[in-house]
Amino acid sequence: MAEHIVVHVDETEQCEARVRAALDVARKRGAVLTGVYAALVPALPVVAAGVPGAMAGYPVGMIDEKAREALEERMQRARDGFKALAGTDSFCALQSPADSALVECGRYADLIVLGQSTDANAGRDVPGNLAASVMLRSGRPVMIIPDAGARKSIGERILLAWNNSRESTRALHDALPYLQSAGKVIVLTIGDVATHVDTGGDDTAGDDTPPPLLRLETHLKNHGVVFELRETPQSDRDAGPAILEKLDEEDCDLLVMGAYGHSRLREFVFGGTTREILKHMSVPVMMSH
Repeated sequence: MAEHIVVHVDETEQCEARVRAALDVARKRGAVLTGVYAALVPALPVVAAGVPGAMAGYPVGMIDEKAREALEERMQRARDGFKALAGTDSFCALQSPADSALVECGRYADLIVLGQSTDANAGRDVPGNLAASVMLRSGRPVMIIPDAGARKSIGERILLAWNNSRESTRALHDALPYLQSAGKVIVLTIGDVATHVDTGGDDTAGDDTPPPLLRLETHLKNHGVVFELRETPQSDRDAGPAILEKLDEEDCDLLVMGAYGHSRLREFVFGGTTREILKHMSVPVMMSH
């Protein structure tokens, strides 16, 4: 059975590199790649007379139809561009915000590939919190491709940032196929998690429990993952710069980590370390929440 990877297709200049990166991952995994494009019918600007200046003299129904035709043309250009790059007709175009479309199409995919969210490419169709929204609502792992920098490979040399949390455990398991096939895996432990045992407040519960690092080593070995250990004394709150430094030092081409944050009203907001990584990332980041 083939894996299924979904990639976000849009009209930014970074889209081609994102699709090529997703295609590279899909080929290595023997996966089916589907492009997802989403946009909304443009809102009509309102002037004093209640009719857009450029459309004055046209009936409102005709104006709406022209807007829809323009959107269909955009969708067809996106479809044609994706087919030219990926060589496949597997494409989904929806009239909706990008996060909703990616959630809808990505829930039954093995991986969702997104671009690095920046103020420059955020807008009406693509929210600035795209990655956070998709991760929280889809329940699927997300691979974020940086906007800048050429990549010769993805997943040959992986850095796994691990702090014994639910999020890092989820990320580890979502990335197991990639860890198993990588040429090099570095496990970077954050803070004192190597020896600290979470007993849930029971001082006696962990007396016979192996430390988390030993359990992690055993688990990875049981799954055939060959790895090297590195440590950083930095706490979770200050781990961002240490992770970025280790990525560069070890010449890694993929970072695997949990996505940390909190809910604010109906929006998931990334924590400080996650924001730091996504702002300064130079290699793809595979994240799970």
